[in-house]
Amino acid sequence: PKFLMSAATMASFVDIDTGTRLYTRAAEAARSAGDQPQLAWALALIGSTLFAEPIKATQLVEQGLSLFQKMDDKPGAGRDCKEQR
Repeated sequence: PKFLMSAATMASFVDIDTGTRLYTRAAEAARSAGDQPQLAWALALIGSTLFAEPIKATQLVEQGLSLFQKMDDKPGAGRDCKEQR
């Protein structure tokens, strides 16, 4: 998942749709691997790319935030909230 997250971040600077697809693949990989921190980041970052779908974006960011809170990951939760503004 970490490689996909990095690739998605780089791709997002050039093509947001490719970034979204890669973040989605990273979320699927993290979910399969049981990697909760990477899943939380992937969900939040997918949400940050969905400019045309604000309701879906908000839901995904909130799912990521919920995971950060369950893990007591204050830096992740704080950054997630900051990204949402």
